[in-house]
Amino acid sequence: IVLTLITPVHAKSAGISSQSKTIFIGSSFTLSLKNTKKKVSIAYAKGYASVRRLSKTSFRVTGKKAGKTTISLKLKKKTYKCRLKINDFVYFKAVGVRKTFTNKKVKFVKGDTAYTLLQKSNLSIKKTGFGKFVYVTTINGLREKQYGPASGWTYRVNGKLPNVSSAVYKLKAKDHLEWRYVNYN
Repeated sequence: IVLTLITPVHAKSAGISSQSKTIFIGSSFTLSLKNTKKKVSIAYAKGYASVRRLSKTSFRVTGKKAGKTTISLKLKKKTYKCRLKINDFVYFKAVGVRKTFTNKKVKFVKGDTAYTLLQKSNLSIKKTGFGKFVYVTTINGLREKQYGPASGWTYRVNGKLPNVSSAVYKLKAKDHLEWRYVNYN
């Protein structure tokens, strides 16, 4: 006598591709409901994101306005939620001697200065002074005067050299901030 044991196979239940996501304004990602072929409906706050259907189960989500919102995908009576945080940004670049240390978008919050954005960049920095009298002396090990008495770090915003300390210069969303090592020797 041969006995055969049969184990029941259970279908995978549906699940959302991301329960939480952080993106920049203008950035996109795909949000979908996995393990289903049935058409999914969507609900979201239109002010913060725009959504385009890609298929029965997936959507392209693009950040429109800084803030937090929830996107809900619905299948029959079940709702699957994704918490979405949309950040504003500044284009940030740091250029040393024949080397770019970073070139990326960095999260921007109203009140950020050229110095606070440098701090957020995760580059190693050294400075002198405090408060509105901060002077950046070193970024990623590249020191002022390392290439002569007239070399050091400057910053530009939208291509212009501000005439105030980086700790005072208030940025605006989508500004282009560039820290550059200069050598006037």
